Amino acid sequence: MLGRTVSVGSLKVFSLSQSAIVQIGDSKQITPTSRAIAVQQKSSNFTKLSTEEFEKYEVFHLKNNPQIIDDNIFFSTFHEHPCFSVNCIQIKGIVAAGVFHAGNTECIISDSRVKHIRDFSR
Repeated sequence: MLGRTVSVGSLKVFSLSQSAIVQIGDSKQITPTSRAIAVQQKSSNFTKLSTEEFEKYEVFHLKNNPQIIDDNIFFSTFHEHPCFSVNCIQIKGIVAAGVFHAGNTECIISDSRVKHIRDFSR
């Protein structure tokens, strides 16, 4: 991992949901996942879905095949200052396995799957 220090004066996150992550500091690996069924219909008929509902849809069974690049890339960096700082960060929203990370990490693998259902027949 690169050895730089991050200094953040203030951080404001207005909305954080569905397996989103705010990470302050270093990490080795971050792997958020999110699964959702979004139903849009003409009338308001709220029902609680069970985990069995996810089994009906193929999108939740597809294998995640991330492209792993294993090329030998050689590079060198020079940081005149070992620390960089930011005065203020404002984020309106982080959602569905999104990541805000202030620090160093080696690997981030996010996976978000949403099945959209639209029913206006009623």
